[in-house]
Amino acid sequence: MSGPDFLCIGAQKSGTTWLDNVLRASESVWLPPIKELQFFNELFMPSSFTWTNEHRKSNAEIILKNNAGKKEVWLDLVRHIGFEKISYDWYEHIFSYANKMVCGEITPEYSLLSAKHVTEIKNSYPNLKIIFIIREPYSRALSNIKMRMLQKGLGDDSDPKEIKTFISNAVNDWDLTERGNYEKIISAWSKVFGEDKCLFILLADIYSAPVEIVKHVAEFLNTEIDVTSINLGSKVHVGREVFIDEEDKNLIRLSQEKNILWFNNNYKDFEIKL
Repeated sequence: MSGPDFLCIGAQKSGTTWLDNVLRASESVWLPPIKELQFFNELFMPSSFTWTNEHRKSNAEIILKNNAGKKEVWLDLVRHIGFEKISYDWYEHIFSYANKMVCGEITPEYSLLSAKHVTEIKNSYPNLKIIFIIREPYSRALSNIKMRMLQKGLGDDSDPKEIKTFISNAVNDWDLTERGNYEKIISAWSKVFGEDKCLFILLADIYSAPVEIVKHVAEFLNTEIDVTSINLGSKVHVGREVFIDEEDKNLIRLSQEKNILWFNNNYKDFEIKL
C-alpha cells in the first residue's frame, strides 16, 4: 500500500473547501469520502488535537445515514475512516481505494505542524506534493473568529461584553496567529519537500481567475481536469454574518500585524501569471 500523492495543508478559511469541491468533481482526482482526515496533526500533536477522532466519527455517521444506498465497498471505507484507530496502516488503507488515480487529502491543520513533523512526513512519503492557499492574514483571522463565535452560539443578539471578552481571548490563541504565519509555513514545507513540490496559491486569484487556477493545479498534479464540467464560481461555507465593531476589528488586526507585514511584502511572488 502507499499513501497520498498530495496534501492540501490549508490555510483554514482560505478556500480549501472550494478546492475540495473542484477536485471531487473531477474524474481524474480521488479524494477520501471525508474531508480533513486530521491524521498527521493527531499523530504528532495528540494533546493539541483531542477533537479529531470525534470529527471523523461524526462526519462518518452523517455520511452513512445519508448514503445508505451506496456500494458496500464505499461504505466500508467510510466506516474505516470514522471508527477505526489511526495508524500508518489505517492511513494508507484509505488511499488504496484510489485505484491508481491521482489521490490526496485536504486538512488545513497540517499547516500548524513543526518543521520536524514535516520532515517525518517527507521520510514516510518522499514524493508528496504540497498545496497551500494563502489569504490576506487579517481577513483570514476575522473569518476564523466569526466562525468560532457562531460555533459558540454568539451572534448579533448576544451580550456585547461577552463578544468582546470572546474576541480578546481569541486573538491570543496560538493557532489564530500561527495559521496566518505564512512565512513559517511556507519556509518549513518548501525547505523539506523542495520548492518544485510545493504549490502556493492566492485566494484572490481563485476569485479572479478560477479557471486558470484549476489548470495550474492540474498541471502541478500532472493530470487533467475538465473545467467545463465543474461549477467554479460556487461559494461554499457562506455563513451567517456576525457583527464585530471597529474596536474589536483593530484588536484582530493588531494580533496579525507581523503576518500582515510579511504578506504585503511577499504576496506578489505567488500571483498567478496570466
